[in-house]
Amino acid sequence: MKLYVNGDSHSCGHDAGGPEHSYGRHIANALGYDFVCDAEPAVGNDRIIRRTKEYLQHTRPDFIIIGWSTW
Repeated sequence: MKLYVNGDSHSCGHDAGGPEHSYGRHIANALGYDFVCDAEPAVGNDRIIRRTKEYLQHTRPDFIIIGWSTW
């Protein structure tokens, strides 16, 4: 099982010490899923959408979490 997370600095765990300390990692650990983090600090929704589409072209995760940078 695989959890894919994309978003901005909040999703990549920037202030927590990086992806290994992000909320996505904690969720993946709790569910027993493999964790894939494509999030980066200071990105916009256009990059989040583009990278998620690119990832989904070749991989189908079991669960996806997107942390939008703006509403």
